[in-house]
Amino acid sequence: MALFKTRRNSSGQESVAINISEKGGIRYLHLGSETVQSAMKIADPTELVLPYTRCMMAFMLFNDRPERVVVLGLGGASLPKFMYRHLPDTIIENVELHPEVAAVARSVFMLPDDPTRLPIHIGCGGAYIANQKDHADIIMVDGFGSHKLADNLCSDEFYRNAREALTANGILMVNLWRSSPQFQMLVERIGAIFEQRLLVLPDYRHGNTIILAFKQDQHNPGKASLRELAETLEEHVGLPFPELLERMIEENPQSPTQLLI
Repeated sequence: MALFKTRRNSSGQESVAINISEKGGIRYLHLGSETVQSAMKIADPTELVLPYTRCMMAFMLFNDRPERVVVLGLGGASLPKFMYRHLPDTIIENVELHPEVAAVARSVFMLPDDPTRLPIHIGCGGAYIANQKDHADIIMVDGFGSHKLADNLCSDEFYRNAREALTANGILMVNLWRSSPQFQMLVERIGAIFEQRLLVLPDYRHGNTIILAFKQDQHNPGKASLRELAETLEEHVGLPFPELLERMIEENPQSPTQLLI
């Protein structure tokens, strides 16, 4: 069921077609195609419905109390709403190119109106990051159009700027499609700029792979302490952190006792 659709914004700039559908108590956002960009459980708007969004929260295994998170690509605001609920001391900045997408996030996907903790900047995510330094503990890159990651969010220049925009122990989180022809090239590009301090975390169900890139060495954290933290986080926020951690351990360099990053 199409609840809302637009192709041109009021200023006449190139816009995006927005469609919203509902099925089985879930509301879906589609931008320019039938591909699902966001999903919201109508009875619980802050629940993370899509598996890849749960993977995007894996940064909490390395920083469970960030002061500032920047989200590039708002969509239906699944991640900002979840963090707004579970990280009450965190500022969650959002950068969205299309003002109509931000309007739909507020009006249809129940993003709270809180300019202090949930500011929305309308404009290019790459340009926003280029103007920041030591700004955010976490940067989340989830800026897909209808078919691929936005070009301005996957260049060498963007990743270099993102590293500069991170605080000293910051983490860049990038959502990629594993089937994309760009996938291996982008992993190598991120690895080169972040001096190979990265982890991959695949979502086995839908083909997304999340890249965690660290601004500085993590000193090879011990598996036992990570597993203990994962269990604590699962209890507190309701996400399957132990499962996510085991997936990380399986997919990335390790020793018998440590995750090597």
